[in-house]
Amino acid sequence: MKTQVQRVKSFAKPGPNTTSIHYSWKDIKGVHSWPEFSFEHIMCSPYAQILARPVTGRALASCRKPFYDEVTLYRRFENILFCHLRCALRASLDPCPPGHSALTSDAGGTAQQKGFGLPDQAARYENKAIHASECPNRLPKEIKVSVKWNAKWVDRPVGDPGYKEYRQVLSQELYYMKSHHTRFGYLLTDTELVGLHRTPGQPGHLDVSVPIPITVFDEYPFTAKLGPLIDGAFPPARGKLTVLLALWYLHLLASDDSEWPFE
Repeated sequence: MKTQVQRVKSFAKPGPNTTSIHYSWKDIKGVHSWPEFSFEHIMCSPYAQILARPVTGRALASCRKPFYDEVTLYRRFENILFCHLRCALRASLDPCPPGHSALTSDAGGTAQQKGFGLPDQAARYENKAIHASECPNRLPKEIKVSVKWNAKWVDRPVGDPGYKEYRQVLSQELYYMKSHHTRFGYLLTDTELVGLHRTPGQPGHLDVSVPIPITVFDEYPFTAKLGPLIDGAFPPARGKLTVLLALWYLHLLASDDSEWPFE
């Protein structure tokens, strides 16, 4: 199975990102790298052995329909991305590793609403018997169109419009992460994914992963590229960090009960 996600054609128009009295670009006090969020680190993590489990998946679909805004982009991703993520999570968290909770990926409204506003996506408990009002969101996510947010804008100088817009979106996601008491979050656009990580004792600071292009793909890592499984890890692994693999890993991190709630 390929982990390729097709690029979706965009008709989105540039413009400012969401603003609120509850968060502002000025809330971001520091943006730092997250070097541990890498293919090599994932393959040497305690979760690597889970990748050997078989997945009952479905063929990756292509989407010829364009998108016009965040709402239509989310609907396109539901057909070409999130449905496959749920298959992988179902195989990975049943049975669940000790000290973890089975999570799935769903719309933001399927989990508790905390604070003001609603994240676009939620990592909620797999147990459908739990009502949304009682189900925490352990991995809030925002979807943005690439004409409004780009990971490269982190290097824009102060005073450049991109400097403010980059941090405005980070402040929105940081607000959701704090409201839902999560350590991890992520931003997804039609061109890339970045993982986000909060560090204890550093309010207003975020670790941001290297952006992962949507179109990067590799053979699904059940192949000899991973090398032999040694002590639950794949130290000789060779491959690429794809969007599907990165999302899978973020949900595994969020499923760790020792990391939630995070204050």
